[in-house]
Amino acid sequence: MKELNTLYTPAQVAERIDLSHSSVRRYTIALEKAGYANIKRDPNNHRKYDIYDIQTLEYFKGLVNDKKRSFKQALEETMNDLDYIHAKVDTRGLSNVSANSKHGEVERLEQKVDTLIELVRELNQKTEHLQKDNERLTALVEKQPLMLEVPQQETTDVDEKPEEADTRQIEAVENKPSKVAETPQQEASETSEIKKEEISKKNSGIFSRLKKFFR
Repeated sequence: MKELNTLYTPAQVAERIDLSHSSVRRYTIALEKAGYANIKRDPNNHRKYDIYDIQTLEYFKGLVNDKKRSFKQALEETMNDLDYIHAKVDTRGLSNVSANSKHGEVERLEQKVDTLIELVRELNQKTEHLQKDNERLTALVEKQPLMLEVPQQETTDVDEKPEEADTRQIEAVENKPSKVAETPQQEASETSEIKKEEISKKNSGIFSRLKKFFR
């Protein structure tokens, strides 16, 4: 628990999390601009990091290097997960008084939680994509008018009398089945159904992976 009150220099942080000194500075500045205010400064205005700051930087680094997030996306996720990151520090500090087996169990549980967070984030992204697709299709349907193919009247023989020509044209129109063109609404509906089936298949795969953690 003593480590929780210890402060470290940027050089010590860089060595501890295997990151260059310049990268520690870059990550720190990005966190501070995003609203992270936990990092302290000594009387000479040099930054000092506690174990919570180190854990936050290590989490940030892992998203960029291991999970291949963009720097901006990794920063946003780190800021959103600060409570979870700091809770992990408390768990590790308390587990120092436990046996090695208990410490290993805590590590495994943390890995499962990390994986669960990733699965939930992935599911949320797929849901957002589906909602955007539905909004685009709905907008397309509202803009497109209902189009019907109107049957054209057949030309009459030049020699026919006007009365006979009119009669034959009326009979031809009545007997000829009108062909209704496929409307944009139908096309959009079919496209939406296909999208929903694709998302459903992907989500079912995610849920099957989630179930494994609760067996």
